[in-house]
Amino acid sequence: MFRASKTLLCALAADVSLASRLSGQTGTVMNMMDSIGSLLRTHEASANDAVHSRVMNNLRLLASITPFQSDSMKEVLKTVITDIEANVETKITADLEGTRNAIAETINQLKVATTTAGEDKTKADNADNNWFNCIREEKAFRQEIEEADAATKNSRSNEGVPCQQQQDLAAFQASPQLENFDCDFSTGDCDGQLTNYRTQVTSMLSGLKDELSNKQADYDVAKTACQQAVDDTTAQSSAHDEKIVEWNSKQTECQSIHTSRLLTMCNFGTALQRKCMTAAAYTNLIEEVERVDGGGHSQPDREQEWKTTQLTKCMLKEVMGGGSIDANTLKTCDTDASSVGDLDKMQDDFAATAEKFTCSEETITFGDRTWTVPEGEAPSASDYTYTTPYAVEVDLRENSRAFSFCGGKPGKQ
Repeated sequence: MFRASKTLLCALAADVSLASRLSGQTGTVMNMMDSIGSLLRTHEASANDAVHSRVMNNLRLLASITPFQSDSMKEVLKTVITDIEANVETKITADLEGTRNAIAETINQLKVATTTAGEDKTKADNADNNWFNCIREEKAFRQEIEEADAATKNSRSNEGVPCQQQQDLAAFQASPQLENFDCDFSTGDCDGQLTNYRTQVTSMLSGLKDELSNKQADYDVAKTACQQAVDDTTAQSSAHDEKIVEWNSKQTECQSIHTSRLLTMCNFGTALQRKCMTAAAYTNLIEEVERVDGGGHSQPDREQEWKTTQLTKCMLKEVMGGGSIDANTLKTCDTDASSVGDLDKMQDDFAATAEKFTCSEETITFGDRTWTVPEGEAPSASDYTYTTPYAVEVDLRENSRAFSFCGGKPGKQ
């Protein structure tokens, strides 16, 4: 049956005993309903025999318990028609509106879920890109550390020559040779000889001073060169240590970004699952709408129920006007029968929501590349590698972990 007649059956069951108190006209009306039912059974309106039988049984029951208060058959039929319009047609049209509302509400929920999933995907893409760039910088710091380490070693090796020279030039030794002073007072020339000796000593001391000055200059040059080499080594070592501190800081920052990245990706996965759950709800609803002899939203059933009701009401009106229940009357009524109304399944709206996500995805791509991040206190820059293309397997089932890293311990994804 059509949902209107089911509702009607419940309402009428309590009054079925009225049938035993009806006038003799009840039988005549029942015969009319049986005749209409038989005629419709051979008509295209009764393509679904089960629906047709249920509708006719309910219309027949409605007619049987209609309280006839007039001996006029026309009044009796008029009352039956009025009851059909009030108790059957209004319920069919109300149920049609209910189905329209159900479709519209499902599509609205699907649009909202699709928009949310799209926004969360953008957030996840941005978070993934932030992490990728952070690791790029982390790797760059490792490269700078390695360069600083090499520069320190090179600077330390450069200390050898100037510092060894300084060490070699640190000591100065001179052994000037003077002849013994010798004079003979008897000759009376000791003063002259002393003056000459003093000249020799002065010349020797002057040469010694010049040699000492030159040696001091050579030592000072070697000392300066050694100190410069030592200072350069110290500076290179300090720069190396600073790079390690910067790398440690960047590593901590990237780990924090990584945790946020995974959380954002998992939030998107949950949003996508909700979108797909809502899409499945729409698909199931449309399947029910299109199913013959289906549930409360079956449009084929509703259309047949409406047409059967319309044809029955039309033929009763023909009888009221003096006509008869036959094929010609049925043909006329069929031509004039109204439609229960169109039902927009909003399939274009549904298709539009699938342009972003089809819900048939097996993998999700974020940045199309991902890092393999090495562990340890001093990894090599070359150990930082990235893979492309990169896609994450996704599970779209409700209440499951959308991605393997969701709901568990974050890994180096």
